[in-house]
Amino acid sequence: IFEICNHNQSFRSTTGLSSKIYDFTVFDCVIDLLLENGGTAVKGGGRGKADKLGYGSAGYDTVTGAIGKNYEGKKQGASVLSPTSVICAIMEWAGLVEVQYKYVKLSNSYKQQLLG
Repeated sequence: IFEICNHNQSFRSTTGLSSKIYDFTVFDCVIDLLLENGGTAVKGGGRGKADKLGYGSAGYDTVTGAIGKNYEGKKQGASVLSPTSVICAIMEWAGLVEVQYKYVKLSNSYKQQLLG
């Protein structure tokens, strides 16, 4: 469950994002990562002891790492949140990506839009 707020400039999910408000540029971080990696990336995570920005499941090549570095502006080794599941679910609902078990990839329809 999520809601649009701040005059359609951002969103939040009280169930999946700890009520943190994200602006829509967070989606750009995910799309940029996917484009840089041939359309697919590991979702990642930030819950394990070793999952600090740039390391473990929060590597820079993961969605979690890209959000931590490029959206939140965190430095290497910092703790990161893992909003990946909710953000990717919203993007899947919008038709931008396809969410798989550990991966997210650009949807075929969105790839066509990028090429056309």
